[in-house]
Amino acid sequence: MIINRRYNNLAFVVLAVVIVFFSGCRVNITMGEYKISGRVTAADGETGIPGVRINYQINNYSWRWTTTSLYGQPGTWQIRADKGDRVKIWAQKENYLFQPAYRQINSVTGDYNNVDFTVSGWYDDFSNPSSGWAQDDSCGYNLGEYRLRATPPYYTRVMAPHPVPLSYTIEARISSYDDNGGYGFVFNYSGEKVGDYFHIFRVKPGGDLASGYQPYFQLLKAKIVGISDQGFVLDHEVIVNEINFGIEEYSNKLKVKQNWREVWLFINDDRVWTGFIEAEPVTSLDFGFYACADGLDDYEVWFDHLEVDGAVYQQSQIRIQASGMPKAFQDMVQHK
Repeated sequence: MIINRRYNNLAFVVLAVVIVFFSGCRVNITMGEYKISGRVTAADGETGIPGVRINYQINNYSWRWTTTSLYGQPGTWQIRADKGDRVKIWAQKENYLFQPAYRQINSVTGDYNNVDFTVSGWYDDFSNPSSGWAQDDSCGYNLGEYRLRATPPYYTRVMAPHPVPLSYTIEARISSYDDNGGYGFVFNYSGEKVGDYFHIFRVKPGGDLASGYQPYFQLLKAKIVGISDQGFVLDHEVIVNEINFGIEEYSNKLKVKQNWREVWLFINDDRVWTGFIEAEPVTSLDFGFYACADGLDDYEVWFDHLEVDGAVYQQSQIRIQASGMPKAFQDMVQHK
């Protein structure tokens, strides 16, 4: 009896479908008349961010979502809507902030092709080894931190996976249990040709002979005077060199705040320097992590709790392409 009842139900469904088609009724399954598309990018407006969830709501119905492309042109997405629809859209990804906060189309009148979002901030606790940082013999993810090793006589530099706009803040907790070296950020990095330059904010908790082994920090301008297979040959200009007893022995929170030519430097939430630096009229900048060894042995540093906060880039500015290749660079200072 149960089997017969199932066959009867199936026959009823088939009969209903046949009646619909032969009665002249038409069932329309539509995906929307118009395409709404855009791209989610880093601050340069060029580097696509894959795997971003695009939430959208049409005419106050339930929220739906799609994701930005992992392949082809990363960061692209699209949805569909009908004429007259009201559409709200916002981008979402763990540890990221986006600008604008949301986009709204009050009444769809056609295709919309540039409904874009830009990264305005992000966070990395280095618990995810796929977050984009370089991994090789000199650097890599390690138990929820990011390890960087400097080998004398080189300085090790690794660039962040995403660029920042000209107004931004970067902050991280940095640790080392070795006195023979220093660490910090490279920033204001806009090119990698001979003649280009960037800046280094570094602390040396153990000091050196010149400082009487007192802790100090430096702001350096590093000009590229040569390029090797390993990295850059640099000429250093010391802008600031100050002893600072607020520098802790093993771990320090460093922060750089840049508004194009104006820079603020912080150590453990204390502002230690404010001033002006040379800067180029670009649309975005790269930054990275830095370590240097003063002794004869390798020097290891651990980075954690990176926070990046930045404004939206301006399209009217001139773009100079900077590279954030996923590798560690071994730079060397030119001795005069």
